[in-house]
Amino acid sequence: MAKKWNVFLCGMLTLTLAACQPEDRSHASERENGEKKSSSFHPYQEVVVPRLKELVSTKGFRKYVSKAPYILGASYDGTYLATVVYEKKAGAYRIGVYHTEENRLEEAVYAPVSERISGEKGKRESDDAEEMLRLSQETLDLGYRIKVPLHPQKSSLKRSVAGDKDGKWQLVLDHQEKGVSLTVKGKRDRWHVWQTPLEEGERIGAGWLLTELPGSQGRWTAVAYAKRQDGEVIPLVHTVDRSTLAPSWSESHLRDQTERLLGPHARIVYWGNSTSRGPDSLLAVRGESDVLQTRDGTPYRGTVSRFILFDGKGKVWFRGNSAGLVRDEKVLVDPGIPRGKELRYRVILSCRESGDGQEERILTVDQLDGRDQLIRTYELAWDPDDQRFHLISEK
Repeated sequence: MAKKWNVFLCGMLTLTLAACQPEDRSHASERENGEKKSSSFHPYQEVVVPRLKELVSTKGFRKYVSKAPYILGASYDGTYLATVVYEKKAGAYRIGVYHTEENRLEEAVYAPVSERISGEKGKRESDDAEEMLRLSQETLDLGYRIKVPLHPQKSSLKRSVAGDKDGKWQLVLDHQEKGVSLTVKGKRDRWHVWQTPLEEGERIGAGWLLTELPGSQGRWTAVAYAKRQDGEVIPLVHTVDRSTLAPSWSESHLRDQTERLLGPHARIVYWGNSTSRGPDSLLAVRGESDVLQTRDGTPYRGTVSRFILFDGKGKVWFRGNSAGLVRDEKVLVDPGIPRGKELRYRVILSCRESGDGQEERILTVDQLDGRDQLIRTYELAWDPDDQRFHLISEK
């Protein structure tokens, strides 16, 4: 009897010790991955940035990013931020990495759908999918250090979101005319910090996200989206740095300045990139007609009676009025053209990436007579080193 009791005690002790031993991590990892694959997608509850392989295998994730962008995370210092959408044409997830300081899309990589990874469509396709996944994950981990999960606030259009705990700073995303605009409101001033037109057939999404970036205070990224007619989701991403919001380029100051320079009913139709001194360039017009706005490549096109091209400090580089095209407020570019109140200007601003990664901006100005017949065409180009527009050609 005593011998049987000892055997029983030894067996119980063995089971107890086995229960206390740490679980083999390979088995634990397999079990956790299995749980994640079977669990539903709940955005912005992660304590770490999820791995792409786990993310694309999560139930409901594809449905979510087919309707709106998901903010994957940011780098430790907040310089880079990544979003994910499902691209139907590619049949894969598109991860866009944005440079938050320069407000540009830095790179786009892709992640395959879970069916391709699992081998449901064949071993060869599974191997290709695994390689795509590996390269994309390395780009995010090593290239941009997307390691910090974000927990954004969600809002609807025209509804303000507090940028700080005290509510002294409010941000509002609005749908105006055929585009999107972002406004920041402080205690006394408002700043129009961003605008982007929509393409033909696109419509703005119902909601948007606002998140404060890691590594700093007062740097917010707004993520909105547009939807094409074919259902594709287009992320619209812009970052605001509170330290650049000076009274000298607030909405009220620029409006007063524009009306002083152009008269009543003038309006600003283009804001350049934000700098510590405000927008690096602005285009304001009066008496416009035949207006066409597009996001890709042509921020503004219209026929106007008057226009000015200036910077956030109020320095006017070019002005179109009844005297003709005037440079630096004192030089008439072509004195040979007769003056007249009937002079009008067809203004086309185009922006595109140049080969060296710089943004190329060209303002084409067609000077028209009273019958809208072309008198002369001028081209003004943005100089990134000089930070202003220069006349480059006369035709």
